[in-house]
Amino acid sequence: AMALTGNWGKPGTGFNQFLIPIDHIELLIGLEKPATTWELLRLRRTQRKLAKELREKDPEITDELVATEFHSRLTQLAGIVPPVFWMYNQVGYRKLWDRKEWNDPSQDRTFGEYLRESVERQYWNQHQAKPTAAQEPKVLMLMAHNPLRRERSGRQMYLEELFPKLDLIFGIETRMSSSAAFADILLPAAWYYEKADLTITFALNRYVALIEQAVEPRGEARPEWEIWVLLAEKIGERAQARGMTSFRDRTGAVRQYADLRKRFTIDGHLSTQEDVVEEFVRINEKVGTFPNGTTLKELKRRGQVPFASFGAGYQKHAAAADLKPTEPYTCLKWHLDQHLPYPTYARRAQFYIEHEWYLEAGEALPTHKETPPVGGMHPFRIVSGHVRGSIHSLHIATPELARLHRGQPVLFVNDRVAEEKGIADGDMVRVFNDVGDFEVMTSTSAAVGPDQVVIYMWEPYQFVGWKSHDSLLVGMPKGIHMAGSYGQLRHFFGSGTPTPASDRGLRVDFERV
Repeated sequence: AMALTGNWGKPGTGFNQFLIPIDHIELLIGLEKPATTWELLRLRRTQRKLAKELREKDPEITDELVATEFHSRLTQLAGIVPPVFWMYNQVGYRKLWDRKEWNDPSQDRTFGEYLRESVERQYWNQHQAKPTAAQEPKVLMLMAHNPLRRERSGRQMYLEELFPKLDLIFGIETRMSSSAAFADILLPAAWYYEKADLTITFALNRYVALIEQAVEPRGEARPEWEIWVLLAEKIGERAQARGMTSFRDRTGAVRQYADLRKRFTIDGHLSTQEDVVEEFVRINEKVGTFPNGTTLKELKRRGQVPFASFGAGYQKHAAAADLKPTEPYTCLKWHLDQHLPYPTYARRAQFYIEHEWYLEAGEALPTHKETPPVGGMHPFRIVSGHVRGSIHSLHIATPELARLHRGQPVLFVNDRVAEEKGIADGDMVRVFNDVGDFEVMTSTSAAVGPDQVVIYMWEPYQFVGWKSHDSLLVGMPKGIHMAGSYGQLRHFFGSGTPTPASDRGLRVDFERV
C-alpha cells in the first residue's frame, strides 16, 4: 500500500526498520590486528577488490549490492548458517515439519522436499547448508541461547531427539535457564551490570549508551569474553599435553593450537572485557558510526553518544538515508531522492517474484492465505506477547518482579468462553493440540477474542513437568522460503532466513483440570 501511494522515503511516511548498526561487531570478526593500525583499511581494500571483480561481471551493480555480497562472504567466514538445517537434520524437527496436513495445501511437497531440492539446486552453498544429515552432533554449546524456552517445541525436540545423541552439553550463562539446567559443564557469566559493554540499539533510537560495571561479578562468574580467553589458553595447553599441534577449521585452514589465545586476543590486545569495549568504540569512530574523536574516556564522561551515521558497511545501505541531527530519520530516502536502484532482481521496488516455486504456490504477488491447521483442527488460536517487567523470559523468575503479577504462568482467555466452559478466573486448565499439552492458570478477560488465547514468555521450569506452551508450538517454516538464485532471495547475517518462528494463530483447545 505504501508503494502504490508513494508513501516511503519522505518525512512522515514509511515504516520502521529492524536495523541495528553493528559494524563494530561485524568488523571485529575479521580483524587480525588492532583497529589503531591500518587493519580497517585492509578490509576496505578487500571490499574494493570485490567491487572491481563484481563490476567486471555487471557494470551496473550498485554499492549496496557490493556491500551485500561482502556481507554475505563475511557471514560465511564467521560460520553463521541458517538454523533451519540444524533443526531439521539434527534436532528432529522433520517429524513436525514434514506433516503434509500442516503445510500449505496449495503446495504438493513437504518442507523437507523443498529443503533437499534447494540444496540440490545449490540455492544454498556448502558453507550455508550446514550441518548436513550425515553429520552426527556430539557436543552442544549454549551461549546466549535457551532452546528449551525459545525454540518452538524445543522442550520435546531437544530432550527427546537431540540430547540422547550428545556426549556433552556445555553452556555459558548469566542465570540458570531451563536449558542451562541440563548442561554437563556450566560456566557462570557475569550479569549485565557486572561488566562493561555497549548497548545495541535500533535505527529508531539514535543513541548508544555505555554499560558501566557497577559491581564485581559474584562467585566464579566472569565476562564472556574473558571466559573464552581462558578457554583458548587452556585448550592450547591440553592439546600440547596430548601431543596435538594443529587442526583444520571450518574453512579448511590449518590452525595451531598453541596460537589460539594469541589469535583470539590479537596478540594480547583484547585480553579483557574493557579492552573489547574500547576496541568497539575505536571501530565505531573510525567507520563513522560515532562522531569523530569519540573515545572510551569521552563515552564514560557522557554516558551515551548519538549515531553520526549508519557506519560504512551493509547497514547504511539497508537504511539508504543520511542521519541528520535536526531532521527525523526516514529510511529509503536515497532510493527516492537520488533514484538509486533497489537491491532486487529487477533493481526496482519489486513485489512480483517470478521464481517457479512462488508461481506454483500462487504467491508470485503478495497474496493472503489462511493459516493451515498447524497443530490440528482445534477451535482456538494461541498468540503471545511480553510479560510485564521482563524482556522475553530473561527476568521472568526474579522474585521481586514476580510480585508484579500472579507469580506464575498465566493464560488469558475470553471471559464469556471461560464461563461457557465452567472455568473461573484463577482455575488451572489443560491446554492441548495434536503436538502436546501443558497446564496453566487462567486469567479471564473481555479483551481477549472469543477464538483466541494469549500467553507470554515463561520458563519451562515454571510449569508442571517443565511442559510450557512452547511444547505445543510447531513453528512451521515455509518450503518456498528455501528458494534462492533469484536476486534478493539470498542469505546473509541479519537478512532473515527460514526459521521456526511463524506460529501466530497455531490451533489449540483447553479444558478445566
